[in-house]
Amino acid sequence: MWDPATDIDEDEVEHPDHPEHEHHIARMQALGTGGDSDRHTTGALALAELDEPDPEHVPARAAGLPLLVRLLPILVPLVLIAFGAFADLLELSNDVIAFLGDANFALFVGLLIALVTGRRVLGTDRTADALGRGFRTTGEIPLITGIGGSLGAVIKATGLDKTLAELFSADAGSPVVVSVLLAWFIAAVLHFAIGSVSVGAITAGGIIAPIVASTGVAPVVICLAIASGAMFALHVNSNFFWMFSTLLGLSTKGALKTLTLATSLGHSCRCPSSWRSGSSSSCPATRLASRVGSRKPC
Repeated sequence: MWDPATDIDEDEVEHPDHPEHEHHIARMQALGTGGDSDRHTTGALALAELDEPDPEHVPARAAGLPLLVRLLPILVPLVLIAFGAFADLLELSNDVIAFLGDANFALFVGLLIALVTGRRVLGTDRTADALGRGFRTTGEIPLITGIGGSLGAVIKATGLDKTLAELFSADAGSPVVVSVLLAWFIAAVLHFAIGSVSVGAITAGGIIAPIVASTGVAPVVICLAIASGAMFALHVNSNFFWMFSTLLGLSTKGALKTLTLATSLGHSCRCPSSWRSGSSSSCPATRLASRVGSRKPC
């Protein structure tokens, strides 16, 4: 079922299952093998063959930077974001503080610090190469996230979520298994169609909530069923699907075989366990929900 030739991103030669991984490792090891007398010669020949810089080599000038300077691209954004958050919490914020504490601006400042530091100690070429590799790894994520958000806005504008919600109904007095399965199924269908975990869970909760008390099922059990259904079958209309495939170096086919299959099986198995929890009075969640529900207000 798993085919490394098609399930691994063709550019991710660092992935252990990539067909060219062993050849890549051999070429990288050629940069560091050999004795002290011929190590420089071997590395030079390997670099000439690869026609690219060794990504593992850190220049002495960069290695000599103080630790605080190396951490500035990370610390400065964190300080700016924390400063803006605490200022807002203490009601001391204004337009300038809000702008400086904005996460987008803070991360942009961190990127500028990293670029300036990299150009000074690594040179323009190595900095551009590192920036290109970073964009290749993470650039798809904001792009797909933006497309996913646009799709969600279109679905909301067309009223598809309300149309799907009207296809289902729940009646008082339904058996436990019917209530749990209905909650799970509504959340699963909405998530599979729309790609939004929150929309699926909230809509399913809105449909089931009016009749939860009459079913005799603990609300926490219905919540577990809805949460399980809303995570069923993560696929191409989910932002996390593309983050998963990009960061792990998988192709779309490979992500479908791993993430989609795993979430489908896992959350399908979670549904019967939610039903068993709802039908068992000895379930800790059921006992806790019953104890809280029966407590009289002060």
